[in-house]
Amino acid sequence: MRRRRNLTNLAVFIIATFLLGFIPPLHFMLFVNLVADVALIAYLGLALYMAIWPPPERDAAPVVKHDAPPQPAAAADGSF
Repeated sequence: MRRRRNLTNLAVFIIATFLLGFIPPLHFMLFVNLVADVALIAYLGLALYMAIWPPPERDAAPVVKHDAPPQPAAAADGSF
């Protein structure tokens, strides 16, 4: 849901800057539009990369319970 909203916001921004760029005092918005176009291409490329090669699953960290008694430390020299 968040990705779809980000993509929609970026697309609306690109359309708005493109249309505002045709107003003579706001021609600089066409340069802003170019930057937004590059951002859109990078965003879609990253989304495609993540869809094809998802990140590896991480192992869950062990749960530490505070009510368990502490375990005795193992001897480092090998003695019992």
